[in-house]
Amino acid sequence: MASRYAPIWIIAITPLKTGRGVLRLRRVAVRRVNRITRGWSNTYPYGHSTRLFGRQQVWLQNRVRRWLWRKYDCTHGLFSFFTDERLLGQYQLWSLPRTCAWRR
Repeated sequence: MASRYAPIWIIAITPLKTGRGVLRLRRVAVRRVNRITRGWSNTYPYGHSTRLFGRQQVWLQNRVRRWLWRKYDCTHGLFSFFTDERLLGQYQLWSLPRTCAWRR
């Protein structure tokens, strides 16, 4: 549950249940995270934000990785099973742009 003093942009994901006690599906949670991340990255220009986007991508992947690890009862290795390629491929986590548009 979010505090009234917490910033709005913090993504709060609980392992199995939402605040109302309803089971949160993986695809619904990842879709919501993708929508927030895509909107945030489209708001800021790439030129001055690529370093920040890189750090944000690492934080986001670690947050989703830990959530999946807890969701599946910590039976797999955290970084060995939920690799970056698996998060971006199988779980369809959206990747933030890490290069400027004019440098591609």
